Amino acid sequence: MLSGSELVALADDDPRRAISEAGAAILADALEPIETYRALGLAHRVMAEPDTSRRWLQRGIREAQRRREQAELAELWVTYSATVAMLGDFDEALEILEEAERTGSALGRRHARVQRAGMLARRGRLSEALQIYGETESELRSLGDDAWLARLLNNRGLLFLNTGDLVRAEADLRAGFVVCERLDSAMSGAELHHNLGIVLTHRGDLIEALDHYAEATDTFDSLGIPSSDLALDRSDTLRFAGLAGDAVAIAAEAIEDLARRRMVEETAEGLMRYARSAEAA
Repeated sequence: MLSGSELVALADDDPRRAISEAGAAILADALEPIETYRALGLAHRVMAEPDTSRRWLQRGIREAQRRREQAELAELWVTYSATVAMLGDFDEALEILEEAERTGSALGRRHARVQRAGMLARRGRLSEALQIYGETESELRSLGDDAWLARLLNNRGLLFLNTGDLVRAEADLRAGFVVCERLDSAMSGAELHHNLGIVLTHRGDLIEALDHYAEATDTFDSLGIPSSDLALDRSDTLRFAGLAGDAVAIAAEAIEDLARRRMVEETAEGLMRYARSAEAA
């Protein structure tokens, strides 16, 4: 059976298997419950099931508080913050990360800062996010913390994309592939392929962009992970390539999936993209 730390790592890379392994561990009372709850919370978030993720993480937080396990509690706060953000409450997510930075171990505080940078970027506080990324990148490299380094490079690549700096966006994402090779992380690699496809679309390299989307789609499908946002980005690229009919069909399927999972904001964004493709068609 996997150790608790291995189960948490698996949750981020093969969530369906992690959920199965965690369920078996709970039945056998074979693993530390705090790590098992965290793995379940993370796995369900990766599967785009934030309500279930929240319930498991809340159980882990209560258990860590009962035992006064501050280091474990801080890592749970970090994981929980991303679930809260997925549910749309960025203010609460930032407050949770402040608590993690205040109470966690040195490693936990570092993870909380990287997570906070991603939240700040999504709130438009780009200079603050870039400062945190710059301060923590060398620390993660020196510690060999490749999982969080890959996350930093991926998120900073997206930040540069959103500011229109395609050169630095591509550089970060391609650097992320090097880290993922050391990690042997299919999931992290798929996310990088997806985001590099967006960068290449903006640069006008549409064929290469579609190749990266195909790589990402194959991985997500093999892991059974929803990828509606990837489908919408692929739809945009097809529209730019003059294949508006295909773009409409893909966007419609993605919107149906998002609506079924009650992801309201994402569904609205998908409808806007669908409208652009329908107009082009």
